[in-house]
Amino acid sequence: MTNREQQTFPTINLLLSLLLLLAVAGGGNGEEAGFRVGRSLLAAGRNSVTSIVDRKFQQPVHNDGEPLPARDPNEPLKISDNLTIEQIAHVLLANYDNHHRPMKTPGAPTVVEINMYIQSFGSISVIDMDYTLDIMLRQKWVDPRLKFTGYKHTLSLSYLKQQIWIPDLFFRNSKYGFLHEITTPNYLIWLQFDGTITFSQKLTVKLSCPMQLWNFPMDTQFCPLEIGSYGFPLRDLEFAWMKNRSAVSLNRQMLLNEFEMPSVNTSSCQKAYNATGQFACLFVQFKLVRKFGFYLIYTYLPSILIVTISWISFWIDHKAVPARITLGLLSILALMTQSAATM
Repeated sequence: MTNREQQTFPTINLLLSLLLLLAVAGGGNGEEAGFRVGRSLLAAGRNSVTSIVDRKFQQPVHNDGEPLPARDPNEPLKISDNLTIEQIAHVLLANYDNHHRPMKTPGAPTVVEINMYIQSFGSISVIDMDYTLDIMLRQKWVDPRLKFTGYKHTLSLSYLKQQIWIPDLFFRNSKYGFLHEITTPNYLIWLQFDGTITFSQKLTVKLSCPMQLWNFPMDTQFCPLEIGSYGFPLRDLEFAWMKNRSAVSLNRQMLLNEFEMPSVNTSSCQKAYNATGQFACLFVQFKLVRKFGFYLIYTYLPSILIVTISWISFWIDHKAVPARITLGLLSILALMTQSAATM
């Protein structure tokens, strides 16, 4: 029953009460007539309520008008190939509450398996100490309430994203992020017969990366990526890396101008907060080794040339003061420009 319907019923009851009061105030035959009118209106109101409820919860039907099988939440739904995906979804989601997480057994935590594909590394900023990733994030979990049999294909339920339970995953060390929407929102939801749901998204996220720069430009940085649940504690929701494939895969065709191809380490972790409790999380560490050849060409060699040129002033006649000063100033300006260009 919608909020609008709930708001309508008190109004009907108030009008009926006013009619009954007017009938009582009239007395005699008017009172009896008023009660008859009131009873008639009340019966009509109840019939309208019943019709609203019946229309809202009427049983779904086949394309040929035959009723679909009733949904037993404790048993897999038996369906056939002649049903449309919309009809199957209608029955699967009957009495489904997306505010409650799925549980294989009462009280057991929901296990969500994670896998990601790193499509590209964006800018790695030494100044802001962050880096950007374009990733394909895949989540997989089992919802026993959505089991079915008899249908041979995987159901695509992307249009029902708001009607099923989805983990509240977030990136703990993210600064900014968004879901790609060109040309359509880049996500999919697949449902298999055993209730396994696969949820895939294409995301861009900017993540913080504390850097130690005392060995720059011959340094190695370790940039983290942390995934966790925002609202479900460890007793309700657990995260795990997918077992049948690599937890984190890299696009081997991507190239970084300042760093070698990153190496990846993955692990599981737990975060405890005084106010909300203990939460499960997954941890990824990217090892970034800076290319020395890049800075040899763009920093060391230009600096050596600038210093060598500045030494020419020692062979200039000491009386040629303007020339010697100009050469020194140009060398300093060249070094400053080079330093600003490499940041």
